Amino acid sequence: MNSQETSIVHPAKTIGILLLLQMAFGLILPFVLWRPLMGGYPVFLTQAAASSPQIRIGVLSSFFAGALLISLSVYFWTIRLCPKTHSCTKSQAAVQKVLGVSFAPVAKSSSLVSGA
Repeated sequence: MNSQETSIVHPAKTIGILLLLQMAFGLILPFVLWRPLMGGYPVFLTQAAASSPQIRIGVLSSFFAGALLISLSVYFWTIRLCPKTHSCTKSQAAVQKVLGVSFAPVAKSSSLVSGA
C-alpha cells in the first residue's frame, strides 16, 4: 500500500466508524431506551416514573449522537475544502491540526464544472 492509498484509507476508516457510532447512538439506542414512554396515555406516566434512569440515559445518548453528527460534518468539511493539492486557509489548517489528520487530494471532474 503506497502513501496515497494510506492517506485515503485513514479518513475513510474514521468516517466509517463515526457513521456507525452515530447510527447506533442516534437512531437505535435512544428509541430502545425510550420504550417505556410508548405505552399509551394512562400507562406511560407510571412506566416513565419507574424507569426514569433508563430514559435519562436515552436522552444523553441523543446528545452524544448530536455531538457525533457535528464531528462528522466538521470532518467532511475539512476533507472537501482542504485537499493537499490546494492551499488551505488558516482556519482549515487549524481544524486539520485539531483533528490530527492529513487529507488526500480530491480529483476534480471537468464534467461537473461545465454542466455536461
